[in-house]
Amino acid sequence: MDKEGIIIVGHASDGDPRPIGSMLDGMEMPSSSNSTYGDDYCATALPERVYMQDYTHGVNKLKVKILKKDVELLLGKFKISRLHLETLLANVHKSVHGLSPADLNDGDKMKFQPALRMSKQCVIDALRAHVPESNATALYLTMMKDIVDTFITRTELCPVQNVFKIWHVLFILRAWRNMCMRKYNGLPYLPELIQSQTCESFFRSARSLSTTESTVINFTMKGFESKINLIQAKTEIAHDASNGINRSDCLLLFCAVSLIAYYGGVNGTRVHQLHHVLKCPCTIR
Repeated sequence: MDKEGIIIVGHASDGDPRPIGSMLDGMEMPSSSNSTYGDDYCATALPERVYMQDYTHGVNKLKVKILKKDVELLLGKFKISRLHLETLLANVHKSVHGLSPADLNDGDKMKFQPALRMSKQCVIDALRAHVPESNATALYLTMMKDIVDTFITRTELCPVQNVFKIWHVLFILRAWRNMCMRKYNGLPYLPELIQSQTCESFFRSARSLSTTESTVINFTMKGFESKINLIQAKTEIAHDASNGINRSDCLLLFCAVSLIAYYGGVNGTRVHQLHHVLKCPCTIR
């Protein structure tokens, strides 16, 4: 490439986090030597190439995250939610914000145009003006807008403004990360969960439900699914027994679940429902 006069300026991945380690090594981050740019600059002063994540993929991942219906994003005590965007669509005319219901379709994760429309300033302003308690969602969309303005749409910004915008995004994400770490650092230290034995124990329970004459150690998907709820019922009974619930009651539950499974076939749903019925104090005698 050098012979052809082609200069490689940078390397970018498609948003996959796996290359990040090698990217940091390539940029020599953090650098142990003193930088000519000051103490706050942690990369090599003059790297041969710049390594980066593709920003189109990054913005699209932010869009996919906020549109997931089963995900709750909390920024402090404020919620980041697609419900705020749905409220905006329902109560404010499209001429104000420019969004359509198709832009909130979480089924198509590859479309990038909805991300561009969601991150427009008119959407952010409309959220703050018309949707109560949507400040966190507006800030989330502002992060998307800053990335788009800096790297994608080529707005008429000077380099200093671009640096300001991308550092604005970085500071928000760092503060958010630190908040999450402070909130969840109080979790109990359970190194025994960082292994495969939990899964191994589950499969041992599944194999224990086979007949004594059976030599089959693996299952079809249908056969395994038929045992899941029975295993869950037995696991809950064992948990109840270890947490102070009357042992005779737990034994009665275990026997009832096992008998139903033996005589009625391992109907997972029926066994699991029976377990919860039998746990009721008025029916456990």
